[in-house]
Amino acid sequence: MLPSLEFAAPRRAAFLVVLLLAIAAAFWSGSRYPGLDGKAMMGGGIRLEDPLSFEALIPIQQGIPLWERVTYSTIDWSDTNKRAMAFGIALGAIPLTLL
Repeated sequence: MLPSLEFAAPRRAAFLVVLLLAIAAAFWSGSRYPGLDGKAMMGGGIRLEDPLSFEALIPIQQGIPLWERVTYSTIDWSDTNKRAMAFGIALGAIPLTLL
């Protein structure tokens, strides 16, 4: 027997809210706060390996063509921000599911 729609919708919404809070807590406690602490300890002595990221996955050499520098920098930026992008996708999907 299928549950009535009146009872299933609030349960589904409650589940999604709990899921949203769990994902947010995991991101903030496991990634964001430790990352901010590390950056705060570096202070003004930060030396960036790439113009858009802290650690270069693919080092950019002097004298390479512009298209290659842009490509490598884009890859480095994507690697640096993969956790935040995954969090953003999950965070965006849950409210859309609620609607």
